[in-house]
Amino acid sequence: MRSVLLAAVLVAAGCASSAAPVPSASSSPAASCGGRPPSYEQEVTPLLRHYCFGCHAPGGEAGEDHDFTRYETLLAQRRQLGGELETGAMPPGDQPQPSRAERELLQRWACLGAPRDGAPRPVTGV
Repeated sequence: MRSVLLAAVLVAAGCASSAAPVPSASSSPAASCGGRPPSYEQEVTPLLRHYCFGCHAPGGEAGEDHDFTRYETLLAQRRQLGGELETGAMPPGDQPQPSRAERELLQRWACLGAPRDGAPRPVTGV
């Protein structure tokens, strides 16, 4: 239980993972998250459509506050999304589950700042 809580805190605090280096003040999001930025259109959206849009879309159970069909919502909620994927809280257990590779892709995308075109977003407000 402690390790799950710790993992959720680390993801929410800075997208740390055991394989990624601890970010320094001069680190870019790509350096702290590891790997290439996934393509939002070609890789992220199809996964969201398959695993999330059933509830997280207009008319869905969670669509009002968490409409993942809107990029702006995903951008604002990317840390929460990454944390819920990390802990296994989402998708709910009675729904189809993404593979480990699919979860890691979505977590990396969220950690890198939810880039829309596959390129790292510039760090602002740091």
